[in-house]
Amino acid sequence: MFRKTTFIILLILGLGLVSPDSRTALSALGQPAPPFEVKSGQDQKLTLEMILGKIVVLFYETRQVVDKNDELKDELIRLYQNQPENIQKEIFRLVVIDCSRATLPTQAIWKHKLAQHSLALGFTIYGDWNRKMLLDYDMTWKRTIVIF
Repeated sequence: MFRKTTFIILLILGLGLVSPDSRTALSALGQPAPPFEVKSGQDQKLTLEMILGKIVVLFYETRQVVDKNDELKDELIRLYQNQPENIQKEIFRLVVIDCSRATLPTQAIWKHKLAQHSLALGFTIYGDWNRKMLLDYDMTWKRTIVIF
């Protein structure tokens, strides 16, 4: 029997705050998370089923704000590293970049950048290549949501 997956979602799609139209995403509290599939720069696939039972910290960004959010990401890494090992084992850090603008000629460049960024941060960064996660999780531009 699978334990329910708990999501803590940090949607950094700009530098905006929680917007009034975020009630749709917030009303989903207590509902099962929508299924998703994302892929890393090395084509590693990750699905919701693969992380069931974990506390998931989801950090979703657009390409335009990746560098702007480095300070926040550094703080989240420090917070994670300061947790006891038994707590760290329960947490899955899921960083997803909206890669839907990648075209066939530029996809290799996007994958290379994801791989480089993953190495720099010390954990895998995934791409939302078809924008399905963005839409299924009701993430809209300039919205930051934290769900506990």
